[in-house]
Amino acid sequence: MSQIDTRIAIIMAAEVIIKTQGLAKLTLSQVAKEAGVSKGGLLYHFPSKEALIQGMLEYSLNVFEDFIEKHIKHDKENGAWARGYIKGTFSPKNSVTGKEAASASALVAGSGLNPSLLKPYIDLQQEWIPSLCNDGLDEMTALLIRFAVDGLWLNEALGIKPLNSKDRNRFIEHLLLMTRSKETPSASD
Repeated sequence: MSQIDTRIAIIMAAEVIIKTQGLAKLTLSQVAKEAGVSKGGLLYHFPSKEALIQGMLEYSLNVFEDFIEKHIKHDKENGAWARGYIKGTFSPKNSVTGKEAASASALVAGSGLNPSLLKPYIDLQQEWIPSLCNDGLDEMTALLIRFAVDGLWLNEALGIKPLNSKDRNRFIEHLLLMTRSKETPSASD
């Protein structure tokens, strides 16, 4: 197995443990066993639990960014980046992006006690704002979409279900509709 494959296997093993037992039960020994590698092999790639969590978050974010990039290659209309952001965030649970979104949400929710673990997420958030605001949408509409998506995502990551399934789908469809708005309100509106 290549180093990249081993790294991904370790990340996937850690995700299994988080999904089945919770972030608090994540140990390096359990991850090594689940991944089928020695603890020394795991430590080569991730020298601490914090490094593993950070690696998991970085991997999830890379999958998410790849999804957005693939989406905007096929969608050339204004609002394409925003639509990719919405669709990537709320992908079906059985999709690659959906699985990674679930892992990322667990990590973000659980990492609140150690903000330094969120550095990759925070750094990417800073890159996403210009991408979203330069997407051909009115800046305030773009920001409204972004923070609405993040708000629902964070609520769900924390286990709060503010909307029933029907209303959640309507909410997401409305956000997608906002990305296609022909009207651009002025700053004075």
